[in-house]
Amino acid sequence: MVDTARLFRLDGQTALVTGAASGLGQVIAEGYAAAGAEVICADIEAVRLDGVSRGITEAGGKATALT
Repeated sequence: MVDTARLFRLDGQTALVTGAASGLGQVIAEGYAAAGAEVICADIEAVRLDGVSRGITEAGGKATALT
C-alpha cells in the first residue's frame, strides 16, 4: 500500500498562499503547513490573516503573515 502522507510531504519547502485569510486560501495554507511546508500567508485582511498564521503556528507549523 502507498503511504500517501509520506508521498506528499513538503518538508523543507516554502509555499506562498494568496487569499490565505479565509475560504479556500486558508484551507490550502493550513494543509501545506500540515504537510510540513513553511507557509507565507498573504492577504489584504490583516486581522483575519494574523489569526490564520497564529493558528498554523500554534498547531506546530511555520507561518508568516504578509498584508
